[in-house]
Amino acid sequence: MHGVVQHYKQLVWDPDAHFKIWFSDPTKFRGVLQTCGAIVSGSQILQFLDRTRYPDSDMDIFLRVGGIPVMAQWLRHQGYALNSVSPDYLEDQVTKL
Repeated sequence: MHGVVQHYKQLVWDPDAHFKIWFSDPTKFRGVLQTCGAIVSGSQILQFLDRTRYPDSDMDIFLRVGGIPVMAQWLRHQGYALNSVSPDYLEDQVTKL
């Protein structure tokens, strides 16, 4: 019975399958999360645990300040871009931390 439960867990709660809609290499994304000391939060986690998809949902990633350059570079390589935030705003936010 234990083997059946383990197989079921792997089948329905596969983080790589969940993140595949966002990234071409979800395993690499999980490695970047670990490298940056980051976690995914918000509706993405709820969707993962509920095994559902919310149309037009975003992804919240929380990370330590030191992990920002690595995560930002990796996201840019994945085709994502920072928008609607000025560099001055980012600088102000980082200095306030």
